[in-house]
Amino acid sequence: RAIRDCCGTDLIVGTMSAGEIKDGRLMAEGVLVSAMLFEESEARVTRVDDVKGHETRIGIQVRETLDAIPDCKAAELLFPGTESDTQQMFEEISLCRGDIAIFGGYPGGHMLNSPDHFIFDYTGAMYNSLLLITYAGKNLHVDLDKSIGWQALGMPFKVTKAEGKHLIELDGRPA
Repeated sequence: RAIRDCCGTDLIVGTMSAGEIKDGRLMAEGVLVSAMLFEESEARVTRVDDVKGHETRIGIQVRETLDAIPDCKAAELLFPGTESDTQQMFEEISLCRGDIAIFGGYPGGHMLNSPDHFIFDYTGAMYNSLLLITYAGKNLHVDLDKSIGWQALGMPFKVTKAEGKHLIELDGRPA
């Protein structure tokens, strides 16, 4: 309620996850909430429905939306489901202005093609929609990097023998 009272409902968006990472550690239970406050920049959410089967049209629509926003610096895409032809959609989106950083992803779940994967906004869960969150502002600077918070355990090994998908040896020793 406090978020709605402060910011309204238009900017409340999210996705399910198989696990959230906080301080470099996987959270076993709970909900992780992130909030951003922009004093000089603008964030907008555009919901695009009926994505499956219309990926090229949706990609064009997203690209045109991005190109029409003055000073748009970044776009976050939340999309529920791996069963759509996202290659067509992302090929179209990638034709937007070259100075717009694009990031985002699919909801995480324990089963890849589960129908339970969803994204949400203030109206509830969505299974066949895309949420486009845009970040714009003259003085807004965006730098994308990837950090998943995992650290290597143990020591590195070289696979010295495998048969198909079966691992037989590591560093010349039985696996």
